[in-house]
Amino acid sequence: MSLDLASIASKFTTKTSTRKFLSKLADGGKYNVNKLTYPLDIEKNSNVYMMIYINENVQNKSSTLKLTDMEGSTITSKILTDEKTTKSTANSGFWRGATGNNRINTAIVLPLPETGLSAEYKNEWSAESTRSAQFVDQIIEPFMKEGLNMGNIYSRAVESASIVGKNIQEAKRALYEEVLGSAGQAYVGAQTRQVRNPAKEFLYKTPENRSFTFGYTLSPKSKDELYAIYNIIKTLKFYSHPTLATGVGNQSFYNYPAEFDVKFYTNGNENKWMFKTSSMGLSNLKETLSSDEGNMSFFENFDYSSGCAPKSIQLDLTFTELEILTRDRIEQGF
Repeated sequence: MSLDLASIASKFTTKTSTRKFLSKLADGGKYNVNKLTYPLDIEKNSNVYMMIYINENVQNKSSTLKLTDMEGSTITSKILTDEKTTKSTANSGFWRGATGNNRINTAIVLPLPETGLSAEYKNEWSAESTRSAQFVDQIIEPFMKEGLNMGNIYSRAVESASIVGKNIQEAKRALYEEVLGSAGQAYVGAQTRQVRNPAKEFLYKTPENRSFTFGYTLSPKSKDELYAIYNIIKTLKFYSHPTLATGVGNQSFYNYPAEFDVKFYTNGNENKWMFKTSSMGLSNLKETLSSDEGNMSFFENFDYSSGCAPKSIQLDLTFTELEILTRDRIEQGF
C-alpha cells in the first residue's frame, strides 16, 4: 500500500484530541460498551463486519487492561457486573459459567477475514472389532436366560461349556489374542496361516468442537488507526492469557482466561444469514510484523521516543468453540 510518509509523520507529531480510536457501541449501549475498531471507518464503508465480545472470568477481577493513546492517557477496561453470566459449555454436562464470566466494557470490531469464513462440522466415528465380543456373548448367553436360579445354574453352565467345546479352536484363538494382544494375534496367524475377520462395526463417538481462523493484514492510515491496531492486539493478547491464582499453593494454579463471543453484523444488525458461534477460547494468536520484498518496512521520521512503527502487521487468530453442538443448536443457526 502506498502512503504519503510526510502526511503520516505530520499526523503522528501533531497533538490532536485523544481516544479517537475508541467509540461507543451502538447496539447494547445500556452496558456502556466501547469499541476498538479497525479500520476506523469500517461501519461507514462496510456492510458486513464482525464483533468480538470479551467475557472475563470474574476470578480475574483484579486484573484490568490499560489502553494507551499518543498523549499518554489510559482507558481501563472494566467488567460489566450487570451483564448476564455466560455459559459456554452447554450440552457437555458441565456449566463453565458456574465459575462466573461477565462481559467487559470493550468490544473489538474487525472486517470479515480476507480469506473468507468457514465453519467445519466434524463428528467422530471409529471402526471397532466385535468378533471377540460376539464369541463371549455366546458363552454367557445361557446364563442370561430368563428364570436363572440355583436349580438350573448347573444346566446353564453345561450349556455354556458345550458352546466352548464346539468352538474350542475359536476359544483358544480368543484367549491368545485377548491376553497377549498383538503378539498373540501374530502367533495365531503364524500357526494357522489365517487372519481373523474382525467383524468391524462403525460406532459413533462424539461431535467435535469447531474452530475458526481469522486472518488480517493491518496497515494503519493514520495515527489513531495505528493506536487502534496496537490496542486491539494488546486486548486480545491480554484476555487470552490466564492470571496466577493468589493464595492457593504458592502460585500453583492459573485462573481461566477470558472467553470470546464472535458475532457478524450488517449495518448494525446481526446477520441472520451467517452461522452463529458459541463462546470460544482464543487458542492461537500469531502476530507477524510484515516485510516488503524480504525487508521490514517502517514508518520513518516519527518524532517521539517510542521509535518507528511497522507499516503492516499480519494478525492470525484461531478460536476454538467451547460448546459441543447438538441438533437444537443447529436449529438455532449454529
